[in-house]
Amino acid sequence: MLLVNAALAETYTLETALAAARAHAPDAAALEARRDIARGEAGMALAPLLPQVSASGGWRHNDKEIAFPSPFVPGTTLTIQEQEVASATISASQVVFSGAAFGRAVSVGQLDDAAEAARDAARLDLDLRVAGAWLMARGAVELSQAAQEALDSAVAHRKVAEGALAAGTLTPLGLDRAKLAELDARQRLLDAERAREDALGQLAIYVGTDARIEPTLLTEAADTPSDATAVDDALRGRPELRAARAQLAAARAGTWNVVGDWAPSVSAVAAYTVTTSPFFTDDPSSWYAGVSASLPLLDGGLRFADARRVNGQIAAAEAGLARLEASTA
Repeated sequence: MLLVNAALAETYTLETALAAARAHAPDAAALEARRDIARGEAGMALAPLLPQVSASGGWRHNDKEIAFPSPFVPGTTLTIQEQEVASATISASQVVFSGAAFGRAVSVGQLDDAAEAARDAARLDLDLRVAGAWLMARGAVELSQAAQEALDSAVAHRKVAEGALAAGTLTPLGLDRAKLAELDARQRLLDAERAREDALGQLAIYVGTDARIEPTLLTEAADTPSDATAVDDALRGRPELRAARAQLAAARAGTWNVVGDWAPSVSAVAAYTVTTSPFFTDDPSSWYAGVSASLPLLDGGLRFADARRVNGQIAAAEAGLARLEASTA
């Protein structure tokens, strides 16, 4: 931000004004943060579909050791509870099929695209507002300069009229007209200067500077057509339409989440354990592997409520897109 302000200390072209506004606007930062949130949620939704590995361990001290004579091997004891027990386990699992997890991954992934499209649309809106403020400020500066020139001309004409009146070649009515024209020119200059200050103040708000923007710093870039081309390209891209379509796609993708909640989940699991208390075996290590499946049967109407929510989101997104398309037809 300091570098941007340093660059703007010399001149305010349309390009530098746009760059400063993008860096300063709180809305742009908030939308960028929302996109990061959506991207993080997409990663969280995808994670359950990937392999999961975890490790655990523990140590326990029991107040007493429990053992009794072994009925299998005479002269030996069988320990049920050792006084000191330590164990470590590493386990792994992999989802083989999970409709719910797959549906969430698809739905949240579309939300990530919608957040990116919304950010682009907001950037375009900001660019258009800043470009309008820059052009208005530029026009106001030129208008005030023209008003100053008109006032100078009116002052010169009034002085000529005073000389002509003294020489007897002009009537007092002619001098009054010259004075009236000078007063009108002064009023036009005051109005133009007021409009110029308002326009420069609005531009200063957008670029995020507390200092007054001097009219002499408001200049055109060396390659002005490139600025206009960038705005034209942004308008043709219509990111607000792309954002609305992405929001509709995200809402429709939510049906995958609803359908997936009705499907069973199948996972492969495995674990390896090492312990100092093997109980009935002499092997301190053990492992297991298998497959588990689950199917929700009763959830208190949660899945039906989720289906109604998704249908409502789809209807709202369709209405929003139709409204935008109708306004740009």
